[in-house]
Amino acid sequence: MTQEDFVKGALEDCQQTIRALDVKCGAVLVVLLAPLPFMASILKTIEGLGSPYIWISTALAFGGLWAFAIVTMLRALAPLDNPANHIPNTSSATGAYYRSGMYTMSFGDALFNRPVIKSTLHLTDAVAQLPSHGSQLITELTFEHMKVCYIRDVKLSLLRVGFRLTQVWLLLGIGIFVVARYKGVAP
Repeated sequence: MTQEDFVKGALEDCQQTIRALDVKCGAVLVVLLAPLPFMASILKTIEGLGSPYIWISTALAFGGLWAFAIVTMLRALAPLDNPANHIPNTSSATGAYYRSGMYTMSFGDALFNRPVIKSTLHLTDAVAQLPSHGSQLITELTFEHMKVCYIRDVKLSLLRVGFRLTQVWLLLGIGIFVVARYKGVAP
């Protein structure tokens, strides 16, 4: 196996891991958003738990955990900043593999496909930036691999935190349900 084959395989593996993490984030988001239509009923159940101090603090904990878990999962799915900014000593890499930032988009471009959008790089310049020999190719592929590893690690960290928050939120919800059933205030 050559260095090139190794880095290409590592890059592909990392990309597949990112796809799998995105699917897991989506699944957790479905679980988190499932009780949304029942929030009024849930809050009424929490209100029946006892004194205002108890039900307000319980509602704040429940809602806070829920909101924080949703935000964490959405952040895991959202685009990150430029991962090249997190890699030191990148002067020898041109970024020819991924070509980040070739097109400048605005908010309006999310709504309309404007024909005025043009590449910031001419075709001849793009060809000139391609690696011309083996060591440059390895450098470019490794640079891309490091960027994808950064994305994977950030997504994994956010998924881990979001999943833990979801677990605590679910346990709190189960606890609320059990106490409400015991007190006879559960629907």
